[in-house]
Amino acid sequence: MLSRCRASQGRHEESIRSCEKAILEYKHLNERFPEDDVYALHLAMARLKFGSFYENMGDFQRGLVECQKAVATLDARVVTDPSDERYAFALADAHASVGWKHFFLLDYSGSKSSFEAAVKLFEKLRTLDFGNVKYRYELAESKAVLAVSLHKLGFTVEAERSFQESLSELALLADTFPDFVQYRKFDGHARIYHAAILGELGQIALAQEEFARSIQRLSELADEFPEGNLYYRFYAAYGRVLRARLFATTEKMDEAGRDLDSAIEDANYLLGKRPTDSWFVSLLAMALASRATVYESNGDYVRARECIDEAVNNWERVLASEPLLHDHLCDVGGPYALPLWRALFVLGDIQRQTGDVAAAAAAADRIVALNSQDPAAFRFAAKLFLRIASSDRDDADSKKTATEKSLDALKRAAELGFRDVGLLNEDSDLDLIRSDERFKIILQTMTKKH
Repeated sequence: MLSRCRASQGRHEESIRSCEKAILEYKHLNERFPEDDVYALHLAMARLKFGSFYENMGDFQRGLVECQKAVATLDARVVTDPSDERYAFALADAHASVGWKHFFLLDYSGSKSSFEAAVKLFEKLRTLDFGNVKYRYELAESKAVLAVSLHKLGFTVEAERSFQESLSELALLADTFPDFVQYRKFDGHARIYHAAILGELGQIALAQEEFARSIQRLSELADEFPEGNLYYRFYAAYGRVLRARLFATTEKMDEAGRDLDSAIEDANYLLGKRPTDSWFVSLLAMALASRATVYESNGDYVRARECIDEAVNNWERVLASEPLLHDHLCDVGGPYALPLWRALFVLGDIQRQTGDVAAAAAAADRIVALNSQDPAAFRFAAKLFLRIASSDRDDADSKKTATEKSLDALKRAAELGFRDVGLLNEDSDLDLIRSDERFKIILQTMTKKH
């Protein structure tokens, strides 16, 4: 899925000028000959191409606007009866293109609606011509992205069903047409996300199986095309990072360490080929942050600190250049991803445990300063502030400051939609403020909004 963002940049300015010219010409013809649907079709296709150029440049918002115009053009002129396959496919493709832009903007409600419309049309097209593998592939791809969107919106049962339908078709296509690399590649990509969802649902064995299939598929592609497409190696390593986090949650630290060491080696290899590639920097940041947590769990604070410092530095490089990339990789990776704010939590906790309380407080302040829209970021900031307050027993002023900041962070988490009161009640880090009236008010606020 993420490969949508990796298309060649090419000569974008020239391509955009060419698209703008085509849009103006087809718009004029469409207005001059309103009874001729072919100009509406060409106008819509030109807008979709225009939107793809903006997507390749990372400007998903402008890309979204162009693709929405394409949908409007087709909706206004094209009868969605799939008996005319050319128009039906164009409209389905337009809905999917809008869905992709919403998806990369982390607007899962928008992507859900768009991909539902695309799936409906692609299903009708597949019924008309089952032998058309393009219809089958586009349907499978749309169902996979719809599954992620559904899961992010809390529709777990629907997400699982959509993923199963998608992966069944993708596996069949990949095995039937092994020379068509796109089918094998997307099958590998989709299984990464499916595995992350399965793990989040507590289906650990199934998640491990799915990670293994994904990593094997992508590793085979990387071996087949060692220089031609570095991103097969990237995705295989990304799958290992997420699987390592799954291993860590089940206390299989040796397995986690092996996966992460392999991912770090791959990330460094990729960066040796393309030192400034933000995707490869992101992979290294995520792998290092995860490796730090394994070292920390084993009490090796020296190596944990080395890893987490490097991870934070790399994440900050990515945020400075492509902030949406950081958010997307971490958001889709779910609980197995380690975004910058989580890396800062690990850093601060290591600093606290090794006696550098002031540095730990600075790390907690940095989490808050990131102003993430993820309520979990503020919950973890509160946890770190309270751990600092518990460690700094001799300094009453510092303890009071840390406690105040923890309450502010929890309040912000509530404002962003955090509602898991049960989790807060079970979190021993919060014992220090449990009797505080302000904490009780925050809990009441969460309960009322639930």
